[in-house]
Amino acid sequence: MVSVIVPVYNSQNVLSDTIESVLAQTYVDFELLLVDDGSTDTSPQICDEYARKDKRIKVFHKQNGGVSSARNYGLENAKGEFISFLDNDDMYYPEFLQTMIDNIGNYDYLLASYIEKGISERKHPESVQRKKTVKQKIEAKNIKEIHDKAQELNLLGFGAIWCTLFRKSIIDKYHIRFQHLQYEDTIFIYEYALHCNSMCSISYEGYFCYNHNDSQGHSHKYIAEEKALSELDGIFNDVLQRFSIKDSKSVSKFRNRLRFAIRSYLLKGYYIDTRVTVGKRISRWNFIRNKHFLCKPYRGGKDKLDSFFYIVVIFRLYYIIDPLLILLMNRVFNKKSK
Repeated sequence: MVSVIVPVYNSQNVLSDTIESVLAQTYVDFELLLVDDGSTDTSPQICDEYARKDKRIKVFHKQNGGVSSARNYGLENAKGEFISFLDNDDMYYPEFLQTMIDNIGNYDYLLASYIEKGISERKHPESVQRKKTVKQKIEAKNIKEIHDKAQELNLLGFGAIWCTLFRKSIIDKYHIRFQHLQYEDTIFIYEYALHCNSMCSISYEGYFCYNHNDSQGHSHKYIAEEKALSELDGIFNDVLQRFSIKDSKSVSKFRNRLRFAIRSYLLKGYYIDTRVTVGKRISRWNFIRNKHFLCKPYRGGKDKLDSFFYIVVIFRLYYIIDPLLILLMNRVFNKKSK
């Protein structure tokens, strides 16, 4: 059985479509766990109504604690052999679960691809052209192999927990849970992958991701960023050590996500809508200088932007360029507003 976990929060306008997409699955051996995370609209009533119609649906109402809290609540109550996550504004295509089950085999982790579209396509997802069959299958014995091959074939990389299938036995054995942090998806997946003996990736596009600013994927509000960066750094180091990944090309691939996260963390302090005080901006630069990868042997590489950040951090040039970055971000914002 597959346990489909859906964290629900104030999604009354799209929730029914999401639930219907699960009920329309050609694979019927599933349970649907709707975790109402303290919604203030009619989402709780919608969940309860569907639960009365189909015994495979289980509804849980809890105080608001965020998407990580809701997913963890679902994990605590899931009964299936496999776990699949679905956001409350996304949808499965009818054969999604069947395709995943057909391909998981004896693998500990299955990764598929997805389609990301806006509101017009969401109303008629069946009109979106997609890959209905498995075009490419990647078999790997460790995280390095699947990470490298998936990137080469431009398949979905690690970091998104949708369109994946996890074994609940591994999650339970190592008590893997979502943290209330920025990048909680990435941290969860890499922590899970550390305990996998085999993984598989397919290019099947059976997950419809609704791309909009209010989606669950955009609502993290940048929580606990410094701790999140420390967690990412620790997880990636564990991966590199466990699988003896030493070649610079592979190391660089694993560091790309962390590089992006650090750049975002630093530059966000200069954006109009997320700007912080000069003292906090300097504090962020100092935090990276003292604790993270820009000051380690695997710094920069051939990426010019990485090299720029490295020079700025090492020589503390952020004291000089801070006012320049404010002016630059103001100019970028003014151009966009026009």
